[in-house]
Amino acid sequence: MNLLSKKALLIAAGAAAFALVTSANAQTSLMRVDIPFSFVSGDETLPAGVYQIRVDDQTYRMVLIPAAETRIHAVRMALTSVKRSSSNSDFGTLQFQKYGDQYVLSAVWKPGQTEGHPFIESKAERDLAKQYSPAEVATINSSR
Repeated sequence: MNLLSKKALLIAAGAAAFALVTSANAQTSLMRVDIPFSFVSGDETLPAGVYQIRVDDQTYRMVLIPAAETRIHAVRMALTSVKRSSSNSDFGTLQFQKYGDQYVLSAVWKPGQTEGHPFIESKAERDLAKQYSPAEVATINSSR
């Protein structure tokens, strides 16, 4: 398969994933988050910036879209198990694990929820975890 065909296949897969998340039947929670550091989501490293985030309320599939672009950068599937929080925020929250100097997106709380959903660990996160222990956890709340 040539490079152009691979890119077309990736674009089609991204569009299909986006269509699944935003289908008419699906309820989604929308968040806007200003992330002040670069981070890993799945096996992709994304730059610091403002992101629009859509979380499917039933499957917890999450889509990250940089505010300045329309291209989907990452689609993540959260586990059905939950992480508890002591507070119930009107805002959504993203949680990051820090390995060395790299942040990894690790969980999402939808607006108004006390139960967060961790993401399936990616190969990139497993590789970082072999090299470093998580030094800290960073959380960022969404804006309205």
